[in-house]
Amino acid sequence: MSDYLIDEMTGTDAEQSMLWMDARVRAECGEHAEHYHFPRMWIPQTGLVVMDEHHGLLAVAFVYFEKTAAIAYCGWLVANPANTPQESYRAIKLLVNAIPTYARKNGAKCLLTVYGNRGLNHILERAGYQNGETCETKFKLL
Repeated sequence: MSDYLIDEMTGTDAEQSMLWMDARVRAECGEHAEHYHFPRMWIPQTGLVVMDEHHGLLAVAFVYFEKTAAIAYCGWLVANPANTPQESYRAIKLLVNAIPTYARKNGAKCLLTVYGNRGLNHILERAGYQNGETCETKFKLL
């Protein structure tokens, strides 16, 4: 099994992941795809990435930090569409487990997420995230 590396997101990583998100949004829009794009302004300068041993980008987590409270919010986890399902699962699982340390290092005391994906929610629950007001809302006290 190859080694995966976790690192802080760079501007280049953010741009690549924005293209993946844009392609995902456009794929969901069908015949009206040319009118929809993932807004670049939604991508923060903060986040984590998982790379393979050749530094190929496998997945990205966008992490937002609230300035008025000690809260971090993981807004999106996006995997490289060229990954195998196993690569994506492993990369996302590594990110989910690394985000709390990253958030704590940046001053957060609580980490929030909101996902409607049953598989992703299962990974979050196994990593110790708790249900919030709905099964899609998760939080973790840091």
